[in-house]
Amino acid sequence: MTHLEKVKDLYQMITTGQVMEGFEKHYHQNVVMQEVSEAPRNGKDANISKTL
Repeated sequence: MTHLEKVKDLYQMITTGQVMEGFEKHYHQNVVMQEVSEAPRNGKDANISKTL
């Protein structure tokens, strides 16, 4: 799957209400995410719990 195909697949999942499924499918176990004024969140589990 090319990068473009992955982006299109994730976009399709998000727009059809499959946000968490898209996150599980496309994000790495060691993903790091950070909001502007917050500390980084490390790992898929930490980021999923923040989203819920």
